[in-house]
Amino acid sequence: MDYPKIDWSDLENIEPVPGGDWDGWKVIGRYRSNSDNCPNLLVFENSDGRFAAATFTDDGRIWINSPPAIRNKPKRVTLEEVWVIYKADGAWYSSTSSADTASEYRKHGYIVRHIPAEEREV
Repeated sequence: MDYPKIDWSDLENIEPVPGGDWDGWKVIGRYRSNSDNCPNLLVFENSDGRFAAATFTDDGRIWINSPPAIRNKPKRVTLEEVWVIYKADGAWYSSTSSADTASEYRKHGYIVRHIPAEEREV
């Protein structure tokens, strides 16, 4: 299976995979190791101030056949709040990002569904 390559140029953009062995640790340094299979030596620090180090493949795995333990931090996007307006027969009619406009449609017998804003990882 192909995993995405890690962008090693910015350590602030690298994090342990949630739920993995290194979850809760922070990557504080990266060096080249002398291993052909795992050429990245990472130094970690946990919340207690302890340090540890391990080698990783270019795509963040500890062993050649293991799933990734390190990943690029996902980008977070905020989705806009919206009201979807339907006709009485259930057919889609329109949408708006204004609560006042949605309220006017509701007064005229349209079905209005509110979809709140949310934040997602992409």
